[in-house]
Amino acid sequence: MKAERVDLVIIGSGPAGLAAAAEVSIKGGRVVVLDENPIPGGRLPSQVHLDVEQLWRLKRRWVIGRDRALRLVGEAREAGTRIRCGRSVWHVFPTGPTWHVCTCPVVPGKD
Repeated sequence: MKAERVDLVIIGSGPAGLAAAAEVSIKGGRVVVLDENPIPGGRLPSQVHLDVEQLWRLKRRWVIGRDRALRLVGEAREAGTRIRCGRSVWHVFPTGPTWHVCTCPVVPGKD
């Protein structure tokens, strides 16, 4: 993988990482999100849970985690975030005012 210059590297494509990436990208930052899982979204794609925003109305509404993950991924990508899944981060080190992040594919040969 060739080197690329970014303003922020986020390790982990869970809900917090995707939301942070979208916010920084919206403000003009160049962001890349790295995750060793094959799909972004953290644990969300495998979850179903009650929508806490509707509980105060005494309504039971179930949220499909996969749908919420797809929405977060879409927002981040639309803002300009690059998401790289299937990448394991094995080293991060400073080189003066910049940092280098070393990754490798989770499945060798799938780069």
